[in-house]
Amino acid sequence: MFFVEILILLRSHFYQLFRLDKGFIWLKRIFALAIAAILLWIDIELGIESVPAIQEFGLFRFLSESNWNPVTNVYSVLPQVYGTLVSDFIDLLVAKKYTLFPLISTSIIKS
Repeated sequence: MFFVEILILLRSHFYQLFRLDKGFIWLKRIFALAIAAILLWIDIELGIESVPAIQEFGLFRFLSESNWNPVTNVYSVLPQVYGTLVSDFIDLLVAKKYTLFPLISTSIIKS
């Protein structure tokens, strides 16, 4: 009799945990969709706000020339994009060095 009561208590406890897990999974899904919606909203806003610049200077000229002169109203983002890509590449090299070597050393020590 005592064993049956324990099983009933455990079953109700596991059912409550299962319900909490399902609730947590749905909460994660809601937050993931909210993040995706926010990122989509940011992309739409950037696209809408950039239309006047693209109409004024043209997309190809804006992305390919290297002039930035506010006095003559000539703008281009090639130097900024190039600088961003170079700094990102350097960051990847540095991060690779600091994450790959500890991984190798711990795998050597472990085996």
